[in-house]
Amino acid sequence: MGKHDVVCGGEVLWDLFEGRSGVYRRCTGGASANAAIVLARLGVAVALVGSVGDDALGEALVGAIRSEGVDVRGVAVTPEPTGIVIQTGGRFSPYRANATTTVDAGAAPARWALVGSMMPKVAGLRAGALAVDLNVRPRLWSSKSTMRAAATALVRPARLVKASNNDLSRLWGSEAAGLAWLRRTAPGATVLVTRAAEPASALGPWGRVDVAARPLRARESTGAGDAFMAGALAVVLRAGTRWQTPEVLTRALLLGHRLGAKAASRIGATTGLRNLEKIPWPQP
Repeated sequence: MGKHDVVCGGEVLWDLFEGRSGVYRRCTGGASANAAIVLARLGVAVALVGSVGDDALGEALVGAIRSEGVDVRGVAVTPEPTGIVIQTGGRFSPYRANATTTVDAGAAPARWALVGSMMPKVAGLRAGALAVDLNVRPRLWSSKSTMRAAATALVRPARLVKASNNDLSRLWGSEAAGLAWLRRTAPGATVLVTRAAEPASALGPWGRVDVAARPLRARESTGAGDAFMAGALAVVLRAGTRWQTPEVLTRALLLGHRLGAKAASRIGATTGLRNLEKIPWPQP
């Protein structure tokens, strides 16, 4: 793979949403795949690293992501079946690779690497800076201590970490305890905290900014956090090396909110995120 603005590593799967009369709708899913698609629609040169099964679902999934302009040469085909997440009556049933799975990025060079969740583990990333979206799912882990250890190893080298208040609470019992853990583990990182309909925050050694969420009527929140992260990272990319300022990070939160609201307006993680080349970017 050539050099990209961002290489996204982690989950690649199908989301299946139950519709009327028990008919399911298939949408591309997985935090890393969702973020890669949004970034590509924003005009970012992006590659995806992950794995799918040697099956019809995997072939169709890679084809769908490739059609978005994402470089999928880093998506490996493995003996394990392609992951799916089934949503029925608002409840999610995941069938995906377990937490011990590792995918190899093959040292794909990029300005930024974005790891969209704690599983599967991504090895071989080579980028100027690392961004992490925690996406904590406790029931996918054998124990809380194992989950905490994986999260700690992941965020320690990160320059940018995004977590919802629920992610931090699931890891450490409360948002405050989770933020204290991040300050100890990655003291130089900037942290983005989302809180559903409440203001989001950017915190780091440079200070703190808070930006109110956009009013919305959400149909389905799947992928909203992935879209938020993609929007925030796109602003950071535009700012270059001087991105750790209150002005840039305010714009990052604004675009993150805007894209998160669009994602939640439709069923499917990226369904509502069309025509992003026309979206107005927050101004200084």
